Amino acid sequence: SSRALMVEEDTSNNLSIRKGAGGDMYATVAIPNGFNATDVRVYASATLNVAVFTGDVSTGVTTALETGNTSASIDITDTYGVAGKFLWIKVTTTGATDLIYGGVVTIAPR
Repeated sequence: SSRALMVEEDTSNNLSIRKGAGGDMYATVAIPNGFNATDVRVYASATLNVAVFTGDVSTGVTTALETGNTSASIDITDTYGVAGKFLWIKVTTTGATDLIYGGVVTIAPR
């Protein structure tokens, strides 16, 4: 869907992101040099599909790591923090009532 993402505060002090009629939302996360990204968790108002990829900033090439659901830990192939490499996290929403609250990438020293 081409509808814009909206950051909203429908309830005081409660922020979330919503995408019009649903569709894919993406986040990027840099992995600090000297660390591994080991798992991903996205929090949402409903159970939604999540896919995690690595990305290369100089070419745009992605490599699929793992898939899972929101509000569950997704154990990904340990991904090393090196210059030019980062994580793409895709959440597929199904309707205008799906809210994304945030997410966490667990990192550990290499």
